[in-house]
Amino acid sequence: MRILVVNQHPDNHFGGSEFQCDVLASELTHLGYEVIYCAVNSENIRSSNKRYRVIALKKLNPINIFLMYRKVRPDIVYWRYDKRCLLPAAATARILSIKFVYSIAHIDNLLLFKFKKWKSGFGVKTSFLILFSNIKRLILAINYFGIYLSDAVTVNNSSYLKLIPQSIKRREVIRNSVPIKYDEEYEIEPKKPYVLWVANIKREKNPEKFISLAEKMTDTDVSFVMVGAVQGSEYNNLLQSKRIPKNFIYLGKRKNEEVNNLIKECIFLVHTCSPEGFSNILIQSWLQAKPTVSLYFDPEGVIEKHRLGFFSKNEIGLESDVRNLIKDYQLRHEMGRNAKKYANNRFDPTINTQKLSRLFESIYGCNVDLVSSV
Repeated sequence: MRILVVNQHPDNHFGGSEFQCDVLASELTHLGYEVIYCAVNSENIRSSNKRYRVIALKKLNPINIFLMYRKVRPDIVYWRYDKRCLLPAAATARILSIKFVYSIAHIDNLLLFKFKKWKSGFGVKTSFLILFSNIKRLILAINYFGIYLSDAVTVNNSSYLKLIPQSIKRREVIRNSVPIKYDEEYEIEPKKPYVLWVANIKREKNPEKFISLAEKMTDTDVSFVMVGAVQGSEYNNLLQSKRIPKNFIYLGKRKNEEVNNLIKECIFLVHTCSPEGFSNILIQSWLQAKPTVSLYFDPEGVIEKHRLGFFSKNEIGLESDVRNLIKDYQLRHEMGRNAKKYANNRFDPTINTQKLSRLFESIYGCNVDLVSSV
């Protein structure tokens, strides 16, 4: 069976969704599928050490989608590129008798339209860019209706199943898969105990909340380390400001293996992202027995339910929870142990890919021998 995975590729555009597609493409290839990864917004792919074939697509539009489908001739399209061109992608697949699986990695993908928020302090240029973005989002909201042409819809957060239109009968929770690998040559840069924050630096991740937290914690003997590539121009000035507290360290972008090294040595992780799908960085932390303190989002309510850390809900609670974990080693150890116990097996690449394989089998109407193809 030939599977076409559509998303940006992590070798050119690294993010959580791209990382997940890379893991799934590798695992599906291991199961015996022929996998072609369509790397959107790419003219070429630097990496050549993948198990699967990669094709570059410089610009995503209805004509290029049709040409790509005709060239690759997939049995199933696995679409994990948000709602961008979703309607023509699903409609073209329907016309060409190709099965179409829409994989939802963020709650926004289940909404017809969502305004990009304006924040006080943004300059005139940034404000106009936000206005233009919202007008563009409104025009492109029609792509949402591509979900109704999907043969199946997957989510990585079970709370979102109820948001899928009732007419979609094949719906499945396919959890994110996070293999833990380290860079054995990477030397940890912070030299004293540190709290870690990891994400691409943009509005949705609220990095300013972590910097503000660090400023409130200057009375502790703990560093506050931020990792991630700047993707919002307004944050360049913030990170270079002279007002940055002395206990704050910005390490810039790091490879995923280096991030795992940093998680392994931190005392715990702070998460300030707005509600999304199911953040990879939370899973990476739990698999390494590190508790997490989340400001705005507790996916499926598991942080509170299983005591994997704290769900702070507001900045006052965030400061209180962080202080508690800094001073209480026993609590950190207990929550870290809970986190590892919860994460083991739930986010295993092999288990989750086999579940996706069974979904492919059900919509394509054939039997896939998982044992003989391994």
